[in-house]
Amino acid sequence: MNKDPNRFLFPFYVLVLFVVAAGAIALLWNGAGDTGGWDRKPGEIVFAGWGGPEEKEVFTHLVREFERENPEIHVRYIQVPQNYMQKLQIMMAGGTPPDVFYIPDGDFPAFVVKDTMVPLTPFIEKSDVINPEEFWPSALSRYEYDGENLGKGDIYALPKDIGPFVMYYNKDIFRKAGVPFPSPDVPMTWDEAVAMWQKLTIPSKEVPGLIDTFGVASFPPEAAVWSNGGEYLSPDRRTFTMPDDPRAIEGIQWVADLALKYNCAPSPRQSASFDPGPMFDTGKLACIFTGRWAVPHFRELSFDWDVAPIPVSPRTRKLAGWSGSVGLAMARDTPNKEAAWKFIEFVAGPKGQKAQSLQGFQIPNQRWLAKTDVFLQPGKRPEHAEVFIPAALAQRPGIRNFAPNPQWVDEFLQRINYVWKGDLTAEQGLKRMRPYVQKALDEAWQEDQ
Repeated sequence: MNKDPNRFLFPFYVLVLFVVAAGAIALLWNGAGDTGGWDRKPGEIVFAGWGGPEEKEVFTHLVREFERENPEIHVRYIQVPQNYMQKLQIMMAGGTPPDVFYIPDGDFPAFVVKDTMVPLTPFIEKSDVINPEEFWPSALSRYEYDGENLGKGDIYALPKDIGPFVMYYNKDIFRKAGVPFPSPDVPMTWDEAVAMWQKLTIPSKEVPGLIDTFGVASFPPEAAVWSNGGEYLSPDRRTFTMPDDPRAIEGIQWVADLALKYNCAPSPRQSASFDPGPMFDTGKLACIFTGRWAVPHFRELSFDWDVAPIPVSPRTRKLAGWSGSVGLAMARDTPNKEAAWKFIEFVAGPKGQKAQSLQGFQIPNQRWLAKTDVFLQPGKRPEHAEVFIPAALAQRPGIRNFAPNPQWVDEFLQRINYVWKGDLTAEQGLKRMRPYVQKALDEAWQEDQ
């Protein structure tokens, strides 16, 4: 593996600008000095992340609690409110990375193949706090790399969180339409779900041909493909196999048909005018699919709501989908690896996970903790928080995790729009995009040679 950390960036003259910008950022954040560019005081580590006010409040508290337990270590917490990944890449290029930093799972492959992070496996093996067997299996595997294969080998980040997707639904809309609530225990089949969503799709009384309330939006295509037994790539992740996979084709076509055939979901043109998120917030959408991180926001809404499992293929009745995650990583050249590890261990361990879970925006790393009131939170919405537990067990990392860079995903998402709009069938669209997606996938893996 080529270990040149700058090879994946831009031509030399752009790299110079990045280095200058990195220096400017370091100076802005309390000055550059002789300790990695951050003018660290003895025993100090720099921790960088992002998030809204709730997350900032939680992590400010966590930093203080950590410092009380480890008085020899000081944590300088840097919250980057915008363009986090761009700024992190600039700092990496300039040799001024933070000691501990957020790494989204979808960006992890591009960073780990460039040898920018310290493998955490040796620290984990010595830890009395972190027990990998307590974690959700897919949470750890998305941060593994053996030098050639993603999802295998050493662990390079510990999950700060895992965000399984479920179906959120507006109970008030269901009541008004006289439609029973979906079961929190048994996933609906696609056929059952379509029948339900059609009943919840309400035409406008004022403007003929317009829809006042849609039954569903934002069904995750990955959930349809995987539940139906299909795949995006070959097992070694080097070949785009969807065009030759009948189960994958069927899953994609079913998602498209929610708008094109069943008329219970907004079309791409309608979604451009009415984003699903605000539609759900304003009572114009009965069901939406998103992760646990949406709970704090939804708790501020005025209507009654709950969660249910993502509907499953009638072929398999297999629960499937993808879960989001952000990891906590250690920069390769951090001058104080032991202190950086102690902080990662604290945040990813039960104490840090409890503090984050109590705010409602994540399911804890430790499966046993997810089965306690720390996560279930009786008396608060959602009423059936236990729905997230089988989802976390069943769901995989997203497709952006499958290769050293996500350009193949960008090609796929751009070209699948012809299917969503109905210009091409799923079979036609997948076959036409094959050379473009495969070329981007080949280039992604060639970068790691």
